[in-house]
Amino acid sequence: MLWLKACPRCQGDLLLQADTYGSYIACIQCGHTLQPEQEKRLALSLRELPRKRPVTATKVA
Repeated sequence: MLWLKACPRCQGDLLLQADTYGSYIACIQCGHTLQPEQEKRLALSLRELPRKRPVTATKVA
């Protein structure tokens, strides 16, 4: 997953990554790694975003 302009240090882009120790979120530009508290805040802010309604097909007569 990619978060644009969400890095708290440089306003860069965050990317969800994984290694042998588990998954983590890090900035692509500056390399800053989010702490667990920051990851929770990021997840909570995503829940507050408005959801788009699914596109439904319309019947054309």
